[in-house]
Amino acid sequence: MSILQEYEQIRKEMGSTRFDAIGDYLNEINKNSNTELFLSDVLYKQQEYAKFDAWFLDQIAPFKLFEQDNSIALILDEEDFKSDAFVNREVDQIYSNGYGWDQVIKSYINDHFPNMLDNVYFDSELSMFCVYFNDKRDFDELSYNFIKLYKDDVALKDYIDNMKIIDINI
Repeated sequence: MSILQEYEQIRKEMGSTRFDAIGDYLNEINKNSNTELFLSDVLYKQQEYAKFDAWFLDQIAPFKLFEQDNSIALILDEEDFKSDAFVNREVDQIYSNGYGWDQVIKSYINDHFPNMLDNVYFDSELSMFCVYFNDKRDFDELSYNFIKLYKDDVALKDYIDNMKIIDINI
């Protein structure tokens, strides 16, 4: 097996989002370092992969990862709900709470990853948003892509203002 075939196999097992995020990580690390880190360092050296993994989780903050049994949860606490983004949706009874974030994430998944809807389970409360995944690749894909929208206050408010209400229980 060639190195390119091996990398493609790793990409498939790891998921394309996490594999591609390694490139973002390397760009950031190598830009601020005197030594150069390579893809092979992250993939084959446990210590370097652990640093990348910590970086990945830092990128999705303030969302948090929680692993339990055979599932992974994406959690957002009340202090990070961004209540200003929900002002125009209160007429639809969508508020800045865990259930409001359920609606945002359901809509986002429906818009960007519709095949993922069958593979997630929402378990939010008023003061906490929580969605469970059976597949870490789905967790990576949603969290790493959604965080870009979350961190852009104007884009997030616009998305919430215009999102479709997804009336499904998952």
